[in-house]
Amino acid sequence: MGASSHNHPNGLFISLEALATLCVKTLGYDGLSSDEERQYGQYQAYTQSLKQILTPAQLSKWQADEHSPLNDPAGDDFRHYLDAYYDNEQTPILERYKYYNGVEGNSRNPQLRSTTKPDSEDINEDNTLSTDERYYEYRIPLDDEQGQNYKINTRTTERTLPNGTTSAVTWTQYRIPYQSLSECCRRYQWFQIYAFYAPHHEGLRRNYKP
Repeated sequence: MGASSHNHPNGLFISLEALATLCVKTLGYDGLSSDEERQYGQYQAYTQSLKQILTPAQLSKWQADEHSPLNDPAGDDFRHYLDAYYDNEQTPILERYKYYNGVEGNSRNPQLRSTTKPDSEDINEDNTLSTDERYYEYRIPLDDEQGQNYKINTRTTERTLPNGTTSAVTWTQYRIPYQSLSECCRRYQWFQIYAFYAPHHEGLRRNYKP
């Protein structure tokens, strides 16, 4: 949802002068600022539904948090890990990277930014927006023996959920051999360097009780 082109992919074919201006106005992939997201129809419906299930304490907390879904419905705001906010809050190092992958505002501050130019669909920056589909696909069932064999590390922490309760959350690291691919689209003659990947999950279930 948001603003998108109906004619061609979002490239970055502009002058350096225009690029400098865009860096100040850098937006997320939806083409909207956080202020515009809060006024956008589908985002408004989403935030209103959240307000119906949050406890008063959690609602108050989210209203004060600029990165919460109420203030940043798309969840795309950037914050550098050296931001003074983290110093004031004495935030642990592992939590400082929570918003580093955000794309809205990630090139705005010359001292605290993750890129020198706004994001575009030209991911590898070769000035070619190819629609050619070439990829390897790996299908890993995580609930059987094969998936368990790829598991190399787990970490469990206590987290506070949106409804105010706490629960144990487990992060699992998998290592998947290149040769264990399920299929590929327009087969390559050999394995090349993997520059990008896109995870896709199926069959997940989540039971949530506000």
